[in-house]
Amino acid sequence: MSTQIKNITTIHKGKYRDLAAAEFVTSRGSVQVYEYFHEFNESVIVLPITQSGSIITIDEYRVPINSRILSLPAGTFDPKTEQSIDCAHRELEEETGYTAKEMYSLGTFFGSPAISNRKAEIFVAFGVVVSSQTNFDDSEDIIVCEYTYEQLRDMFLKQSKNMHTNIFAAYEMARIKFPEKFSH
Repeated sequence: MSTQIKNITTIHKGKYRDLAAAEFVTSRGSVQVYEYFHEFNESVIVLPITQSGSIITIDEYRVPINSRILSLPAGTFDPKTEQSIDCAHRELEEETGYTAKEMYSLGTFFGSPAISNRKAEIFVAFGVVVSSQTNFDDSEDIIVCEYTYEQLRDMFLKQSKNMHTNIFAAYEMARIKFPEKFSH
């Protein structure tokens, strides 16, 4: 017998996600309850790379950690009304003021499957250039930054800045999928 969900109950309804409780039976027959965030939308993450090979990041305040964290431009979309690549272009420009000459999907993943059902698609944007002003949401507190991969790696190794692992995961996947773009 495989693990089977028997019932899902909404504990709290939110604007962007619900807190849900799933009652399930494990493959060993044990009945359990597991709480998680049920997300309403999907998301995109964009790895913006300039002509010179630098990476555009965002230094953003995040309420759950009560701190700033260096990350990549990202956002949510409703797959019924918007395509993921359109969301990636939109979020890149809104959060950084950059646009991309080339944008490619690197694939999808579940970023925190122990606590959320949110699926994210990672994009790499090559040849990004400043094209407009940023257009932050009212809740966003973002500083746009430009770093080389080596600078980002060193900051992580020295633990000198809070950093999201999506920077390194996206970079490595892009380097594997598009080696010709990284042969500087």
